Amino acid sequence: MTKRERIIQLVTRISTLRAELKRTEDEFDVLVPEDEVQANGKGAKAEEPSMPARVMSILNADRARTYDAQEVAKAIKTTDLHLVRSTLFRLAKRKKIRKEKRGQYGALHALPSTKEELLS
Repeated sequence: MTKRERIIQLVTRISTLRAELKRTEDEFDVLVPEDEVQANGKGAKAEEPSMPARVMSILNADRARTYDAQEVAKAIKTTDLHLVRSTLFRLAKRKKIRKEKRGQYGALHALPSTKEELLS
């Protein structure tokens, strides 16, 4: 088979698949009314906040405290510790949160914990 013949064969196949996709989408639209499908295509459940947003909300809840990855994972109710660690690392690298020491992270600007710290 020559290169030209193979190209013609692939173009024909693509055209057939596009037509089949169009028929399938039309059938789907008939079966599922548009008002039942949300903009994100996932049905009635709202989209969750991103992992960085969830992590930052935990750290900002108690700005004077530091957290390790396990504490953050427990607070945001996830079992994916690797994802939490990588999120903490990226946020610290971008200076969105502070890294106190190895494995300990906190909100970027800790609030003063004593009156003396506030006045200094």
